[in-house]
Amino acid sequence: MSAHIELQPDIAVEMRDGTKLRTDLYLPASPGPHPVLLLRIPYNKVLAQSYVYGHPIWYARRGFAVAVQDTRGRYASEGDFYPLRHEADDAFDTLTWLKSQPSLDPDRIGMYGFSYPGKSQLLLASRYPGSIAAMAPGFCGHGMRNTSYTNGVFNLAMASSWSIQLAADEARVKGDATQFEQLSEALTCSQTMYGSLPLESLAPLNETGRSQFYFDLLANRENDDFWAPMEVGESDWGRVVTPGLHFGGWYDTFINDTITNYERLAHLPNQHLLVGPWYHIPWSPRVGEVDFGPEALNFLDEVQLVWFNHWLKGEGEGPIAMPRVRLFVMGRNAWRDEEEFPLKRAEETWFYLHSGGRANSISGDGTLSPEAPGDEDEDVFAYNPLDPVPSLGGNSCCFEAISPMGAYDQRPAEVRNDVLVYSSEVLESGVEVTGRVRARLFVSYTAETTDFTVKLVDVFPDGRAINLCQSIFRTKRSAADGAGSPEELSFEVGVTSNWFGPGHRIRVEVSSSSFPMWERNLNSFSASTALDALISTQFVHHSEQYPSGLLLPVIPAGAS
Repeated sequence: MSAHIELQPDIAVEMRDGTKLRTDLYLPASPGPHPVLLLRIPYNKVLAQSYVYGHPIWYARRGFAVAVQDTRGRYASEGDFYPLRHEADDAFDTLTWLKSQPSLDPDRIGMYGFSYPGKSQLLLASRYPGSIAAMAPGFCGHGMRNTSYTNGVFNLAMASSWSIQLAADEARVKGDATQFEQLSEALTCSQTMYGSLPLESLAPLNETGRSQFYFDLLANRENDDFWAPMEVGESDWGRVVTPGLHFGGWYDTFINDTITNYERLAHLPNQHLLVGPWYHIPWSPRVGEVDFGPEALNFLDEVQLVWFNHWLKGEGEGPIAMPRVRLFVMGRNAWRDEEEFPLKRAEETWFYLHSGGRANSISGDGTLSPEAPGDEDEDVFAYNPLDPVPSLGGNSCCFEAISPMGAYDQRPAEVRNDVLVYSSEVLESGVEVTGRVRARLFVSYTAETTDFTVKLVDVFPDGRAINLCQSIFRTKRSAADGAGSPEELSFEVGVTSNWFGPGHRIRVEVSSSSFPMWERNLNSFSASTALDALISTQFVHHSEQYPSGLLLPVIPAGAS
């Protein structure tokens, strides 16, 4: 143990139902009572998320007692683990214990942690208002529904890899070497994880009998009662009073929700937002194939220190000296301070799809411009779910080696004829896009049901086509119900901040799959196996009557 820091390991903290959760308590050398930072994680309290944060010793050296707890049913703690179901109550019971300790200050307790621990902070803040003095939820959503589904489509890479990781951890803790080896091996083989059809047949989880949660996700796509205990609901946000430092990354799987978390609480004077160019883990300048430079180094410990020094110690100006919103503008590769998000000065500008009827691939005739389409032929491609478009980077989770994450050149996908490519003219002056990107597509298709994907891309002068944000949408009606008329799909593509510099082009890709980020639609309501898969002919309309395009939040020149 570091000099002058006392560690009290494996303290059994009893919950209201008698379950004991093991907690490591790091105490500063100075006399108490000490302000407290609480981190509750399902990923081993000994690690304490030190793969991105400073070790608890680092915070203890700066005058904080740090309590790190294994959540219910994980590692050293008793009970049965089920994601988020018990986190608010268990966190509150842990706070009750912390406030009873004479060496700790009951009025100066904060929480930190990213991903799962970030969600649990929001659940606590909404269900037990005012129970902590400050929070710093990072890289997180506000529940499990959006973690698991995007516009009705299963987030395959995220859900399956995370479930197998949890199962492997459980097998290791239980001492089952055979299952641990099987599950660990599955994490290195994408076909084992992602290729299973039906999805419920995922072998590593079926054969080991672990991570029932994965199967529950699939069985409850539309069951609101299933999701409610794991969500900060619409009525819950109004109860939050805790000062919050919200932070995330443009390539993180939770970025849309991270922004939403801030927006739902932005009416309070004590909420702040910081977004870098990072993906889920680690937080560094190199994100996929792009290096965003020295400004993108991980400095979040220093930011948290300022935050908690203010709220838990009353030291420094803290939030008074911090911008309300701090954004990393990619392309410029620099930070910019703002007073709100979304930016009021952003001008929502339509960029419409155009072609002569053959936008297929980078070799096609697709174009993109603010000019509305006229009399144009629709674009056509065949979607084969057994040959899906590969996910090249993107916003999945949680490790790049096994999930599609980050900024990557999209040209290997753009050579395919089942990818429609629409590019602007070369920009003479730069264009900044900062905010939420939205799509409106007019489509028709020959299958019962199908998916459509949209991706926003920055094309560099050397031809590199770097993804910025993307989404997918599952059609809501049977093709037979359309009676020949195109179906309008309106959905959010994502959120970003990017400077398309002079010499660059703005590009939009449209297709019907991005695998394994999302599950494959087999083009039938009843299909579940590869033998059931059907090919669908897809039509994307762009005409005066059906003006498909993207709505981009453009920052006016000179206003950035």
